[in-house]
Amino acid sequence: MVNEVISIINDNDFIQRSDKRGEVLEYELKSLLKKHRCIKAVRGIGLMFIIEFYKDEKFYLENIHKEFFDAGYITGVNISANILRFYPPLTIEEMHIKSMVSALDMILLEYC
Repeated sequence: MVNEVISIINDNDFIQRSDKRGEVLEYELKSLLKKHRCIKAVRGIGLMFIIEFYKDEKFYLENIHKEFFDAGYITGVNISANILRFYPPLTIEEMHIKSMVSALDMILLEYC
């Protein structure tokens, strides 16, 4: 079973693709950092990224997380650390990354 999974990953160049997609994700998320003053940092490697938000009494990450979920995107969240976590699948396409970040951008316009 494990050998079959490794074979599929290798045959489809998922590791190399994830590096390229990770570069796109990093660029797109960092564009939000420049645009929204509520974002403290964007960090990550490969396709695993986080957005850390500044702590603010008027800022509710729970609302952003819920609206993003309602828009069709699943992210991890750590409310106490003010962090959204992104772990997209290795098969994600560039257009899906851009669509996801665009949806988050629109939500963030309401909150920060």
